[in-house]
Amino acid sequence: MKKVFLIGGLGADERVFQHIALSCFEHVFVQWLSPFQNEHLAAYAKRLLSQFIVENEPIIVGVSFGGMLATEIAKLKPKAKVFIVSSAKTFKEIPVYFRILGYLNILKLIPIQFFKHHTKITDWFFGVKHKEESLLLASILKKTDGRFLKWALTQIVHWKNTVVPSNVVHIHGDKDRILPIKYLHPTLLIAGGGHLMILNKASEISNIIEHQI
Repeated sequence: MKKVFLIGGLGADERVFQHIALSCFEHVFVQWLSPFQNEHLAAYAKRLLSQFIVENEPIIVGVSFGGMLATEIAKLKPKAKVFIVSSAKTFKEIPVYFRILGYLNILKLIPIQFFKHHTKITDWFFGVKHKEESLLLASILKKTDGRFLKWALTQIVHWKNTVVPSNVVHIHGDKDRILPIKYLHPTLLIAGGGHLMILNKASEISNIIEHQI
């Protein structure tokens, strides 16, 4: 059975893919590695390649931060079929206010627990639609390794990629509040999709991926 490699968001929690229905494929969850000090996203993505070595033309689905990593991997594996969901392809698709945070190095001043704290505002930003999703998001944030989270957030605001690989299909929601559609140029747009649409728009996303494959 052909494999589909799944790369989660900042929390790297496999549960975000629980409703994705790609029944003809074996689901392989890409495992995070501990980042090196001051390691950039492109270098980190290159280290992840060892998990794809058995596949010459892998199918990869990356969500949010995982989509940025998938984009970097797409540059290294041009025969791969890469789908990014609720993500960005280049630094220009990262909202300018996030990039300003990077330029000013403000993240260094913010305690990491601030980003792990779950509130109703967090649910609003992520586009949570049900209580079950809210509980899952809270659990993911709590479980996320603080050191990894701070490194990942730093990489997002300092990302310099300008290349849009031709093998990337970008699926985005028009109600995403974390990565607003006005900054992006996705391949396919999902009506009503928020940043967490991998959970609540999973059927539509699955159909798109299967059709594209």
